[in-house]
Amino acid sequence: MRWLHFSDFHIKASYGAQDDAMVSLVSFIREICGTQPVDAVILAGDLTYSGSAKEYDKFENLFLSPLLTIPSVTKARIFSVPGNHDVDCEASDPITWDGIRPRNQAVYFQESEAGLKAREQRSRVFANYDEFVRRRGVLSPAADKEVSRKFEIPEFPVDVIGVNTAFFSDREENSSAPITPCPIPSINNRLLTRSPEKPLLLVGHHPIACFIPTHQLPFENLLHDQKLIYLHGHEHSPKFSVQVNGSAKYIGFGASYIVPLGLESMAPYRNSFTLCELTQELNVSSFTWDSRIGRWEDTTRVDFSTGFTSDPQQRKLILSVPTFARSQHKQPGSMPLAEIPRRMPQVRSAAIVLEPTDRIWLKLLNLCEVVKSYKLSGEAPQFLSKADGKTEFILEEGEDRDLIVCIPGASHVLSSKEIESYNTRLDTEGLRSVSIISLGKISTDANVMYTRLRTRKKIEVLVNKDICANSQQLITPSQAKYLSRFDSAEMHVDLLLSTDEFFLLSLPNMATPTFEVINPLGEVVPSTDEVVIALREGNSTLAKMPYSGSNAQSEDIVLDEQPFDEDAYLESCYRENNVMKYAALANVGLRFTDFSLDKVYIDGSAAEVEASGAERLDNLLDDHLAPYPASDKLKQQIKQQLLSHHEFGEGRETSQARKSRFCESRDSR
Repeated sequence: MRWLHFSDFHIKASYGAQDDAMVSLVSFIREICGTQPVDAVILAGDLTYSGSAKEYDKFENLFLSPLLTIPSVTKARIFSVPGNHDVDCEASDPITWDGIRPRNQAVYFQESEAGLKAREQRSRVFANYDEFVRRRGVLSPAADKEVSRKFEIPEFPVDVIGVNTAFFSDREENSSAPITPCPIPSINNRLLTRSPEKPLLLVGHHPIACFIPTHQLPFENLLHDQKLIYLHGHEHSPKFSVQVNGSAKYIGFGASYIVPLGLESMAPYRNSFTLCELTQELNVSSFTWDSRIGRWEDTTRVDFSTGFTSDPQQRKLILSVPTFARSQHKQPGSMPLAEIPRRMPQVRSAAIVLEPTDRIWLKLLNLCEVVKSYKLSGEAPQFLSKADGKTEFILEEGEDRDLIVCIPGASHVLSSKEIESYNTRLDTEGLRSVSIISLGKISTDANVMYTRLRTRKKIEVLVNKDICANSQQLITPSQAKYLSRFDSAEMHVDLLLSTDEFFLLSLPNMATPTFEVINPLGEVVPSTDEVVIALREGNSTLAKMPYSGSNAQSEDIVLDEQPFDEDAYLESCYRENNVMKYAALANVGLRFTDFSLDKVYIDGSAAEVEASGAERLDNLLDDHLAPYPASDKLKQQIKQQLLSHHEFGEGRETSQARKSRFCESRDSR
């Protein structure tokens, strides 16, 4: 059996730029399918953006009808399930699982009269979807009659159960939130009449991680006990899991998110689909549109990297099927070393190598959940301001405004005071949400505050480690393909932010270390590239390390060493310390995070202090003691103690004096 798997088209009636992308998709399918018949087409939900009749018409005219003109696909059976974007939100208000009564929860997913009655009002949101599948003869559960349906095709080696997981969905839902109830009662009902000889594919839209936490383990046990393979969409990123005996448990396929061919799209918003073939094993191949090179690429080894062994000849993801799988577990040590699944190298850190433009920040915005929802609606963020090294963007949709703050400093530590200030802006500036992207870290107390706030407010913080964890959404398919050739034990990888592109720094684990820089085309750049030069100038280790790039020359390996300039070094140390928090004051709870020491210290001359200076210091201390968690009496004592040092003169220290002592100290050595 051979089938094509698609998910998450998000077709819009008025988005004409999708037309050419649809034509390209159908044309490529015609090319790769050849004359070998395709037995089925599986549509795992989110065919449209808002569930309107016009969107289903466009999906039919631009994709489904042209697809079925391909000779090898003409006789394919079409299976479908609805997704959260296939609901017509105008037909009924969204509901939540906790918002319905326990007695309705007990029967809601039952295939009974009581279940039909409980679902009657909500099933109206699927009216346009139901009309579409009936008109086209698509095999799908009908929301006005059922939650799931089992399809038995005599000539197929598998049976298929399609399940509607979207009854409690809204198209604007948080894509990763575990808020979806799992319709286990309906699935159990369909399993009563299953054939024990046939493998069974269960097709739904939502992944297991999106189910309500208390429903996840029962559903996983159902998959294991009934030997089911669950195929789903929604996440836009390919993912798979296997049972303890090595057979497939669930497979999530990438999105067929149709974006214009010339638009540089970031994962997970890339045009992709999957071709599957079932024999005694399940063979999976995935394909993605790469806008940089203008063609469809086989990205199977990238999308399912953990499923591949070190065998370079392996071109497909090969999974055993539960019903066909051997019941005996493999004994420890019985697997040859060459067959042990690999893990593709993962990005360890992200750093700026050349001053980034706004284009880089716009790409990083793709990692924000709030921006992902705007991606679906076609809106673009607008530049707001740049101050104190931070760049701000605003997203607007009607009266709603979302703030995104980008912080480039790798040494920046996001403090609780900053989190508190953004929370204040959220409350006072009429913002719907605030997202903070930082190449630095977040302090422990700030993380505690953020964790508490995000449970009740739309605040999102992404720091360096979060960017690295989601780096697959930032790098190009060609860069990912380059990484797929290696194992994580063989190489370390860092993400480099250049002027307007992302590069990869590759550091192989070798006895004689070398490094490479990979550009967005998946090519190793020459040693003369500005990114390589900037790396060597800014990193003494890389300056002395051989470069294994395509045209590296022996004379290029090490840059000319510059003589050590002690004066320049001491001066830079002074500048660095001048903007650091003053430890002595930090010990009593004061943090002058917005001031340099030049601004905090008073003039150290023996002259009498002017009244204006005293007033300024008095006001400064009042401002910074105000948020300190202490009684007014203690605050006043701290203030008087600091002022007493100021008034006597001997205990004072000035930035000029510090500079003089610091720079002159080398003469006394």
